[in-house]
Amino acid sequence: MQDIWTNKYRPSLPDDLPGSRLSVATIKSLASSGSLPHMIFHGPENSGKTTAALALAESLYGEDKDLNFTYLNASDFFEQGKAYLSKDKRFRRFIGDDPSRINRSVISVFKDILNEYAALAPMNASFKIIYIDDADALTDDAQNALRRIMEKYSGTCRFIFAVRNQASLIPPLRSRCIVLFFSYLCDEDLASLIRNTAAAENIDISDEAVEKIVRTSGGCIPTAFEILQLSAADAGAGDRTGMTVVTGEMIDDERCASDPLITEFADAVLEKRNIRNARTVLDKLLFDVGMTGREILIQTADVIRHSGFPEEKKARLALLIAGADSRMTDASNERIVLESFIAQAADLV
Repeated sequence: MQDIWTNKYRPSLPDDLPGSRLSVATIKSLASSGSLPHMIFHGPENSGKTTAALALAESLYGEDKDLNFTYLNASDFFEQGKAYLSKDKRFRRFIGDDPSRINRSVISVFKDILNEYAALAPMNASFKIIYIDDADALTDDAQNALRRIMEKYSGTCRFIFAVRNQASLIPPLRSRCIVLFFSYLCDEDLASLIRNTAAAENIDISDEAVEKIVRTSGGCIPTAFEILQLSAADAGAGDRTGMTVVTGEMIDDERCASDPLITEFADAVLEKRNIRNARTVLDKLLFDVGMTGREILIQTADVIRHSGFPEEKKARLALLIAGADSRMTDASNERIVLESFIAQAADLV
């Protein structure tokens, strides 16, 4: 069975990390020094936060990485609760394997697990790392408990919190961490990565195909790799030279098209100026489809780019999208930022 290319080409060391140059440079420096503060990895989904943490751990611990690096997903922990805890073998000694017989609260189990993992001595290292993914889902009680655990085990344990929105963390946690921001790749870097991956897979890819993938993925590496891998599979066996040829015409237009709801959203805002309908569609995108605010902005920008609006109007709308994207970095509620964009864009048009 063919490997998923997102996993196959995942960087294993800090030197291999693409994009987010300032954050990657900081990670390289920390890996070289062997010293590490508590950290917050802040950025949109699939922007490389977990990959960066794993690469940092690999650089620090080598063969002892699995002994000194602990991964926890706060979203699974607190949103699925006891059902999730009972499925993970690591937690069975705390709760057993029957969710119906668990008579302790999830937060109580969380505190016990964190205390135990933090108390374990690092192996052949001066400290270990506990990486908490989707830390936006941590409750206030959990964050307050973490603050005390961080203080108690500061000599032998470092925490890394991965969040889409750093405002979701309480100020006492944020003040104990340095913040590194991760973003999607710029078009030039992503195009280079696509070409290098295609070469490694013996694929002859056209410039048009690369441009199509770059435009569709919006800088998101997993999305770009998925389109490239599926397109290569659709292309079938290689030519006489053994190379698989992927051209722009072979890239599935439906795969590259924006979600139909995005078109409806853009139409409600930009053509009909129907703010009420735009809000209704926005809720569907956020809660039914599950898009992030940034994904909505990226696909809306693509619709605007290919619309019949005058270039000056496109430029002004692009500035509004850029402003909304910037504000979303520190916003605690993406919907408020997007509603502000709706009002400004409707007024502009």
